[in-house]
Amino acid sequence: HGPTDEDGNYEYNDKHNDAVSLYEAMMTDITGVSQIPDSFPVASWYHLMMGYDAGYYSYIWSETYAADLFSEFETSDYGSIINPSLGKK
Repeated sequence: HGPTDEDGNYEYNDKHNDAVSLYEAMMTDITGVSQIPDSFPVASWYHLMMGYDAGYYSYIWSETYAADLFSEFETSDYGSIINPSLGKK
């Protein structure tokens, strides 16, 4: 028998939980901090728990590359970033 029953309940700490109460119970156990009543943090952070964290890491790198490229335009001798000669560079 797996961790869920026919009704989609999850067993954790000898209690049956739906997905939300399971998340709240696990996060309270892991962090030692109780959830704020009537909040739903799983809606905003659930994707990070599902392996999407690498996507956020790549966003930071793309911003780093963009800033590095843009710095070339800022420090150029072309006078403005809106310059056809600079754009061809």
